[in-house]
Amino acid sequence: MNLVHVVDTSHYRGIEMYDMNFKKKAISQAQELLDRYAQQAKEQGLEKVETIVEEGSPKTVITKQAAKKVNADLIICGATGINAVERMFLGSISEHITRHAKCDVLVVRTEKK
Repeated sequence: MNLVHVVDTSHYRGIEMYDMNFKKKAISQAQELLDRYAQQAKEQGLEKVETIVEEGSPKTVITKQAAKKVNADLIICGATGINAVERMFLGSISEHITRHAKCDVLVVRTEKK
């Protein structure tokens, strides 16, 4: 099993002018999150759990790079629940993955808080 997190660096360009370590912090936090998930998976009996942190646009990195890198046969992604207006301007990452992935995709929706 592979756990992949993509740090969306396209949103950080302006912030990096003020905080040069911002991207490093984001990548470090992503790795810590994946390490916790990997530990939970191992506690549930999965033996081989790999973590991968990439940077770039999640839409393209997941479908064009990460899925190929791990030879994925299933991608599981979350749905943020953005509204129609936001989706029109920003685009839905899960929708893009569903349309462009070469393998099956499972979109998991959580309750809105």
